[in-house]
Amino acid sequence: MMYDADKVFPSKGNVAMIAGSGGAGTITADLTIKYGLKFPELKKDSYQSLVKIFPEWMSPNRFALVDIWPAMEKAMMNGVNPLQVMRTAFEAVLGDDNVEGLFNMLFVSKQWRGFSRPDQLKDNIERFDKPIFFWLIGDDDEVRDLSRILSSFNVPSFWSLEEMVKNFQVLVAESKSKKL
Repeated sequence: MMYDADKVFPSKGNVAMIAGSGGAGTITADLTIKYGLKFPELKKDSYQSLVKIFPEWMSPNRFALVDIWPAMEKAMMNGVNPLQVMRTAFEAVLGDDNVEGLFNMLFVSKQWRGFSRPDQLKDNIERFDKPIFFWLIGDDDEVRDLSRILSSFNVPSFWSLEEMVKNFQVLVAESKSKKL
């Protein structure tokens, strides 16, 4: 699948995470370290892009682990489309030269379909040459449907955080072995 995606394989192991919960971010950080990957510090411009979408009471991390929920709350309270928040977050982390790929936690349900529109996801995916892996959680049928759609875009999705991180590490190892 990744070979058909026309993405640049990571070689340093620098990955970003957009998580909808701090707990998922913490677990992913532990797994990232376990598998020899890292969340790099974001460049100043990338960080400032995130600061603009976050509420004053909670700044984003300076490293590439983004708990997006406070930004989503701010958007919803101010009538801003949450999809614009995600677009800005994708641009900030994937546009950063220090980041080689993205883990994206996505909650999928009938009630919240507006947060996981396939056309918007495809647009975000196609704008960057870096691999994007999705960790899908939520309603089983909705997760399966979105997983099939992402697969048609040559984008892997996972039901396990550990499998997602391990598979990214495989891309890094393969990239390094090809450069030898």
